[in-house]
Amino acid sequence: MAKEQLIEEAFVFHDGVERTVAIKLSSRARRIQIKIDHHGGGIHLTIPKSISPAKGMEFIKKQQSWILGKLSRLEDGHPFENGMILPFKGRPCRVVHSPGRGLVSFNSQDAEIQVHGQIEHLPRRLLDWLKKQAKADLSARSVAKAHKLGLTIKQITIRDQKTRWGSCSSNKTLSYSWRLILAPPTVLDYMAAHEVAHLKEMNHGPNFWRLTDSLLEPNTDREEAQRWLKNEGRRLFSYGRD
Repeated sequence: MAKEQLIEEAFVFHDGVERTVAIKLSSRARRIQIKIDHHGGGIHLTIPKSISPAKGMEFIKKQQSWILGKLSRLEDGHPFENGMILPFKGRPCRVVHSPGRGLVSFNSQDAEIQVHGQIEHLPRRLLDWLKKQAKADLSARSVAKAHKLGLTIKQITIRDQKTRWGSCSSNKTLSYSWRLILAPPTVLDYMAAHEVAHLKEMNHGPNFWRLTDSLLEPNTDREEAQRWLKNEGRRLFSYGRD
């Protein structure tokens, strides 16, 4: 008799991204274990054969914050510095220090983010600007989508969340990671639709996904946006840290 059995299960984490969990049923295992592939970011779950895969997935659900935290730290850090290439709304841009008065300006034609003032202030000023851009973009999208549903958002906050891209609380407060401003516009649109849909459906059932799809812009493909976050999202957590 084989000592191990391999199966795969899909699980939607609370960042809204569906990831595949590789489950190994082992006669040798004495307890449930989770391992993260440090190269590809794969999620591997080993469970004793006496435990059902469904019980194993319940364990994944309880540990999802820990798993997402591990995934976010897989990429090497890219500190904010003069001359670096930084994605802004999915477009590679060069960060350029520009002495003189002012804070931050964006030169779309040359794909440059110009940070003014003393160079030692560049990391803080760049981060503040990115957060401001994220707040403006995601707020506009969220308010417009909520208006379609006849709903009002209590508050929209921008944070540096380590385990999720966005969240919706029971008191109708939406929270987003500022790092989404580094992603393509369709990804921002998907995340705004995802969290606004939670104002009405606090779950990930069929009605929730139908509502999310109804809130997307015509050029936004939900599955494509989810794939982008799954394949490229970890990289965004590397920016702004050593």
